Amino acid sequence: LMSGYCFVVVLRTSIDPIGDDSSSGDTTEVAPVISIGKSIRLQLKDGNSFTNAIQIFNGSNNTTEANNQYTPASNTLSTQFKIIIYTTGGGSGYASVRGLYVDGTRVATGEIQQTNHQISTGNTSPDFRIGRDLDEVFGDQASEFNHSFGSFDLAEMMVFNTPVSEDEREKLEGYLAHKYGLQSNLPGGHEYKTSAPTEGSIPEK
Repeated sequence: LMSGYCFVVVLRTSIDPIGDDSSSGDTTEVAPVISIGKSIRLQLKDGNSFTNAIQIFNGSNNTTEANNQYTPASNTLSTQFKIIIYTTGGGSGYASVRGLYVDGTRVATGEIQQTNHQISTGNTSPDFRIGRDLDEVFGDQASEFNHSFGSFDLAEMMVFNTPVSEDEREKLEGYLAHKYGLQSNLPGGHEYKTSAPTEGSIPEK
């Protein structure tokens, strides 16, 4: 397990629905983005109580999410990439900046730590997976899928084994915004709205 963590992705959604049904007959679609065993996951969800939501989910079924964070298109890619960052508050000095950020704005504040629910003995799924659910054997295969795929275009991803500070998060957002031409996504008061952070100042934890 990591001592706190931070997920950073730049992505745009693809066709609607954005992922497979979460279970047979369920109208909620799930698009796994990053899965670390059963310990922690960043995913997209739509349907039922979720509307174009980004969610952090752990092996104990603890979640934090925000609805209306992306716009899936029909049979084509979305026109807009999003910069998505989730950082924990674990460790001294990080509690005030924990949460889910989209394009430089905090949209959820929940603290979702990792669990020790890793892949069970005998399964061959990798501990780290992008864009697909882990391989897991369920008691009732007719009721719950074990190979869920997401539908999105991933430009860049970073995973840190510690939280990031507010300054570090803004540098990451600024670096990615200027790299991919997404400066207009950032809020007006963002430190790096008009200029990129200096070379060498980007976190490398």
